[in-house]
Amino acid sequence: MPCMHSRLRELKDPNNVLQTANLVNSCTWFHVTCNQDNNVTSMEFFNNDLTGPIPNELGNSINLEKLDLYSNNLTGVIPDTLGKWSQ
Repeated sequence: MPCMHSRLRELKDPNNVLQTANLVNSCTWFHVTCNQDNNVTSMEFFNNDLTGPIPNELGNSINLEKLDLYSNNLTGVIPDTLGKWSQ
């Protein structure tokens, strides 16, 4: 299964907001916030004209408390993996 890094990079990104998504440490990505344990807690990719399907791999971010994807042109269904979050 592809990792979240590669799946996010598959989105069409005309504003280049995902340019750092190729970095191994997600805590160094633009628009991403992590806690003191280097767990991703927030991803804010709103209003950036992103197109494509929402990656299933986002559901693997079990410490994610906030995910902002509004005002984009994402397609497909909301992945079932997003319903696994406990935060």
